[in-house]
Amino acid sequence: IVLGFDRDVPDEVANASPELYAEGLERIHFNSMVFVTWVLSAVGHGCIAWLLPSLWVGTNQVDSEGELPIDFWRASCISFCMIMVFVNCRLWMWSLNPLSGPTFGVISLSFMLLLICLFVLGETSLGTAFQPEIGGVP
Repeated sequence: IVLGFDRDVPDEVANASPELYAEGLERIHFNSMVFVTWVLSAVGHGCIAWLLPSLWVGTNQVDSEGELPIDFWRASCISFCMIMVFVNCRLWMWSLNPLSGPTFGVISLSFMLLLICLFVLGETSLGTAFQPEIGGVP
């Protein structure tokens, strides 16, 4: 998708105008502080996405056959969806042009693929082959 929508200045202009790339050389948009902030944010979002569904929906009980009950799989599915929402919203907020058509298109495509993934995992034989216990959950 990046290759299809990416636009850059012509080589002649780039070579004649190094000030266009000053922010990259000065590491304004990606440095150690930005990296640490993103990693800590990811850890926080991951903890929220795991903890909230586990406390509200999930369970740690095991049924008589030694399998995890459906509530565990529901909580796992909700956690996966929350992570997708967190990541997509974060990417949308930090995009250079959040109101552009390509940005909305990519975010929409990502959510559509999430729905397709949930359907395939929960309602098809392929999902049952990967994880039989998740059948019918999403």
